[in-house]
Amino acid sequence: MPIFTIILIATISGLTIYGFNNSDFYEKYSFNVGAIKNEKEYYRIITSAFIHVDYTHLVFNMVSLYTFAEFVEIEYTSKVIFLSFLLSVIGGGVYSLINNWKNDNYSAVGASGGVCGIIYSSIFLMETGSVYIMFIPIPIPDYVYAALFIWGSYYLMKKGTDNIGHDAHIGGAITGIIYAISVIPWVFLQEFRIILIMFLPFAVLYIHERYFM
Repeated sequence: MPIFTIILIATISGLTIYGFNNSDFYEKYSFNVGAIKNEKEYYRIITSAFIHVDYTHLVFNMVSLYTFAEFVEIEYTSKVIFLSFLLSVIGGGVYSLINNWKNDNYSAVGASGGVCGIIYSSIFLMETGSVYIMFIPIPIPDYVYAALFIWGSYYLMKKGTDNIGHDAHIGGAITGIIYAISVIPWVFLQEFRIILIMFLPFAVLYIHERYFM
């Protein structure tokens, strides 16, 4: 049984629900560029992962977390899930901070960076498999799901109509891949084609931003 995954989900859910009814708690621990940059409140990079905007945001992240973390924890122990989540949260937060450095008012919450890191790392730590998405009756290759996850994050990040840290997905995903390779170094060569496919969205996003915006 994936004990740590269940505890992590329960902790995130509990703190998120508490934040729904406590605006001071929500504001103190959410990701905020100005507070991190000017007040040196670096803890926000991690604590913001334990708060969500609403139940839809929370449920989506927790379902994704459990779907991918369950078998990784059973196969590789709780330590791997802990480090994958924590490092990806930090990686996503750092990317988000750099990406929004000039906007002191930028604020976001969500475990998406850590979840995305686990999604991506699990693809390399486990044998390539498939996942089922609600309302789609056929299995989807896990790396396709991961790519679609990033594309959706990019679209919502650019749309900028909510308080969700969509840009943290990218930093979290990259961190997750790097961590997976550190756990099983030979996976880089064995799964090189999949790594190329996984990085294709990042290359397209970079070219789009660099030359067409």
